[in-house]
Amino acid sequence: MHLVFDSNLPPKLAKGISILEEGNKRSPIPAKVSHVHDFLDPHTLDPKIIEEAGKHHWIIITQDLGFGRIEHEFTILKEHKVSVIFLRVPPNRGMSYWEMVQTFISKWENLKATIKETGMPCALVIEKTGGIKHLEHIH
Repeated sequence: MHLVFDSNLPPKLAKGISILEEGNKRSPIPAKVSHVHDFLDPHTLDPKIIEEAGKHHWIIITQDLGFGRIEHEFTILKEHKVSVIFLRVPPNRGMSYWEMVQTFISKWENLKATIKETGMPCALVIEKTGGIKHLEHIH
């Protein structure tokens, strides 16, 4: 399982979670964690990111709730069988860096288990105060 943080999330957040995951030797579900900037130019558009994710079997983590919602992008997600995890941020105020850290860390193992149980490709939403919800199973 390779989770790749989208460009709208901080690269250091991905790096920090990557370091923690590398040390997580007892996890029943190992994962690799990267940031999209590790592989693509920071100005790469969503359709190209989706295409690359499909080629490399990435699971994209984004806070862009519009990601894949535009009909053309959703078609590309389906075509390339890409899973997407949406971080839902509170409207009108966003989410601080530390709130993002806490949200991901507190739900990390559950997120990996949900991805494994759901199968790929899928679309999930991480709620700041709630759990992980299924948005849709992408076929």
